[in-house]
Order: sequence, then C-alpha cells, then structure tokens
Amino acid sequence: RIEFCTSALGITNRDPTKTTGKRKRTVEKVIAEIPPLESVKFLPMETPHRDPILNLPTNIDITSPYALFTLFFTEECSQNISDSTNLYAKLKRDNGDTDNEAPELSGAEEEEEDKDIPPDPLPANSPLPADSGDS
Repeated sequence: RIEFCTSALGITNRDPTKTTGKRKRTVEKVIAEIPPLESVKFLPMETPHRDPILNLPTNIDITSPYALFTLFFTEECSQNISDSTNLYAKLKRDNGDTDNEAPELSGAEEEEEDKDIPPDPLPANSPLPADSGDS
C-alpha cells in the first residue's frame, strides 16, 4: 500500500539525475521527415454550401488601381508609411549616408536629360482622351 501511494504521488526511489521517457528528436531527423515540395499537393478551399461571389463594396470603381489599393490600405496607413519613409531618409541623410542619392549633374548633363524627356501631350487642365477600346 505505501508503495502504491508514493508512486501515485510521483515519489520514487529512482535516481533523479537519470531521465526516462521519450527524447527530443534532433533537427536533422525532423528535417529528414519533411516530404519534398514536389510531392505536396495543394487543394483549393471548397465551399460546398455557397457559390463563390465577388465581395467588393458596390460603390467602388474596380478599374481604378487606387480604389482597389484603398480597400487594403487606408489614407492614414498610406500617410504613416510615407511619413516613416521620409523620416528614415532624413535620418540617413543627416547621418551622412549618401548611398542612395542621385549623382550630381553638370549643367550640360541637365540640359541633355531635359531633351530626353518628351513634353506633356496634354495641357494641365484638359480632360483625358476617350478610351478607344483597343486594350
């Protein structure tokens, strides 16, 4: 009886420095058990109770990349990314980092670069031309 009670409470006569039970597998053994990617088959998620539908707001212009972008990123998020990027660039510049700066152009090089840029075909306030439907 005493032996049963002590073993039920976890009290044993075993050497506490010796461990029993399963040992952890080595990383090499775990990696060896992973099947090659070529043998893994990905199946599409099935929705047996309903047909798939486009779940976009009705007031969105799906031809506008900006409208689709704002489905995922709010104006506040975009502003935060812009502010953080600009702050990071300023900190790098203030610390003397010049890795990403454009090279200085001489006057002749600036004139040559300006010649390579075609003029804007539309005046600033003119409406965009109608789509010809060729796309």
